[in-house]
Amino acid sequence: MSGLESAPRPLPDQEARTARPLCVQVVESDRAARSLLSHWLRSAGFTVVEGESEMPCDVACVEWSLAPGGTLALGALRSRHPALPILALSTPADAETALEAIRAGATDCLPRPFDQARLLSALGRLSGETEGRLRGARTGAQAFSDLALLGESPAIRDVHTQIERVIHRDVAVIVQGEAGTGLEVVASAIHQRSSRRGGPFLALDCAVLDAGQHEGELFGRELESRRAVPGLFEQANGGVVFLSNVDALSPQAQSSLSSFLSNQRIRHPDGRTSAPLSVRVIASTQRDLRALVQSGAFREDLFFRLVVYPIAVPPLRKRKTDIPLLVSEMLRGLGRDLGFPETCSMVPAALEALMEYSWPGNVRELENIVQRSLLASSGELITPQDLPAEVRVSGLAQGAANENGSPLFGTEIVPLREIERRAIEHALRLTGGSVALAAKKLGIGRATLYRRIASLELGVEVA
Repeated sequence: MSGLESAPRPLPDQEARTARPLCVQVVESDRAARSLLSHWLRSAGFTVVEGESEMPCDVACVEWSLAPGGTLALGALRSRHPALPILALSTPADAETALEAIRAGATDCLPRPFDQARLLSALGRLSGETEGRLRGARTGAQAFSDLALLGESPAIRDVHTQIERVIHRDVAVIVQGEAGTGLEVVASAIHQRSSRRGGPFLALDCAVLDAGQHEGELFGRELESRRAVPGLFEQANGGVVFLSNVDALSPQAQSSLSSFLSNQRIRHPDGRTSAPLSVRVIASTQRDLRALVQSGAFREDLFFRLVVYPIAVPPLRKRKTDIPLLVSEMLRGLGRDLGFPETCSMVPAALEALMEYSWPGNVRELENIVQRSLLASSGELITPQDLPAEVRVSGLAQGAANENGSPLFGTEIVPLREIERRAIEHALRLTGGSVALAAKKLGIGRATLYRRIASLELGVEVA
């Protein structure tokens, strides 16, 4: 930050880090903020270690504030790792707080609130990497935003664990789950964080092609002019091929794919055999492949060569506790893209309606619902009335709002102390625990808000 930059300490193992993803340690007590930080970093190609750990990392992001206890994490980390570059995430965003962080051992300071671009830029200053390098090369189209993997639920954290286990093991992976859960996002995450991240990531949806087209698209074809057109595998040499809906492959293409997985060679239409290629295959399916094998619709030899490491992605209805965090980040991004204030939020009654909905379209549907609701809203707050009809009919949104449309209290008469408590908790939840931001939204001073939190004995985490 301007006027506060110090000479960056050299990162350990400078040469080795170019051959592996940079490792970032994230020390943040607020679960929602920690999850969002980790998601941003993983989507940019980093390996992330959360919390205090003895695992050696290249750089650290550590919470920092002048509130009681807000300085402990940075001091403890600096004492254990004297040479580690540390980025302090400071609250509030003023020069005094930043200077104190630098004096306490931070290499640089990033004031809250910030977005992913500013975070990557700050880390780039510490690591000597550019934001483009951190994000990594990608040529495959994403199914939808990387938000599909954002969350703190046990179900989605298990997916991250499975990804970590397989990124450095160059084996075939099958990603299983419903449409809209982020199957291609998982495949892309494996590619970005593996040693193949500098190579192509080429995706093919097997279900959108006619059966007669599979062989030519994957393994090449010969035009009437007798000119050979290389297939997807030759184009992806050194990288990854992602086969979506692999169960839709024709019998001939299944046979050729099984042969390729066995020897990494391609037999061209003219009878020539290619030189050995180096392509990692990741596939996805929404069906039970073992049942298809038993019915004769899927080759057994291909099943065993393809299903080396299965990763199951949970549907959104199995991880509903992630919805508030997903909605918050979607609103931030959509607000920026559509010209709405990035501070736009969703009232609790509307959020409760989303929690009650069954989500047959999973995270992709949630993103669509949030976008439609934002466009229907005032741009500041999304109320139950702004939600699409299919969500409102759950009944929760209409039951939670009173005749005047109050989203917080329904038809009950609430004591003033309880109103104040709910308002403060709501503001802190929407601002990710930032006292400075919450105080600004509530129209009071930061010190006043700290006093009210103590007086009301609120059991909330603040930054």
